[in-house]
Amino acid sequence: MNYRDDFKPYRAHDRVVCCGARCRDGHPCRAPGIGHGNRCRRHGGASTGPKTEEGRQRAIDALARYWGRK
Repeated sequence: MNYRDDFKPYRAHDRVVCCGARCRDGHPCRAPGIGHGNRCRRHGGASTGPKTEEGRQRAIDALARYWGRK
């Protein structure tokens, strides 16, 4: 098979932007691209979390509310 060798996001035949990241077997990922960079949820990378003290405090408050409901 002739696979694309640049592995950039691309438009599929149905005009959906596909991820295009290299899968483990070598072919470009055909999952729909979402978010910045048009990578799929598997190839987009994990969140690095809040950076500011305000953001960290909001995350802690949200966890406390979540665990308060359980």
